Parts: sequence; C-alpha cells; structure tokens
Amino acid sequence: MAQQAVDQQLYERIEQTLDYQWGQWGDLSWWVERWPEMDMIDKEVFQIEWSGITEYRLTELQRWAKEGLLTPEQSTRYNELARLVDERRPVLQALLNDDTAAIPALLVSSNHERDRE
Repeated sequence: MAQQAVDQQLYERIEQTLDYQWGQWGDLSWWVERWPEMDMIDKEVFQIEWSGITEYRLTELQRWAKEGLLTPEQSTRYNELARLVDERRPVLQALLNDDTAAIPALLVSSNHERDRE
C-alpha cells in the first residue's frame, strides 16, 4: 500500500513537471515578443527562473525518463517535449544571452522546422 502511494506521488509529480515544461517551452515565443520592452529586472528574473527552476525540473524529468519511471503516455509526451526543447533551445539561449539580434532568424528557423513535420 505504501509503495502504491509513492508510485502515485511520483506519477503526479511527473505529470506536474511535464505540464510545467510544456507551459514554459510552449510560451517561449510570448517572452520573445515582449523581450525588447522588458526592463533589466524582468529580464534578470526570467534568466534566474530559466537557469534555475526550469532547467532543474527538465533535468529531473530527463532522469525519470532515463530510469524508466514514465508511463507510456508520459513517455510520448516527454519525447514530444524533447523535440520542442531541441527546436527552441537556440531561442532560449539568445534570450539568456540578451542577443536580441539573433532571435528573429532563430524564430523563422524554428517555425520552418515545425512546418516540415
């Protein structure tokens, strides 16, 4: 019974982490659109959140996947998320480096990749 409770807690944590990651990576274009108008404090908060919380939780999710702890449905969602992360990682890096000149070209490339699928 205790093992089932642990399994359910882990299942729910994985679900929450998948939802969080999909939200973060899926909303990246929202940040791109607002980046030029954001002040330095908002940009710093963004950078701290992504460098700390978001990346940590992504690493945690990757570990769970590697350990085979995801359900088949979670594995499917995780694999789709991994493709999205690969596609959008250059855009994130441009934001983290405050390299706004590179972002438009990266977005076009990212949208082109998605259109090919």
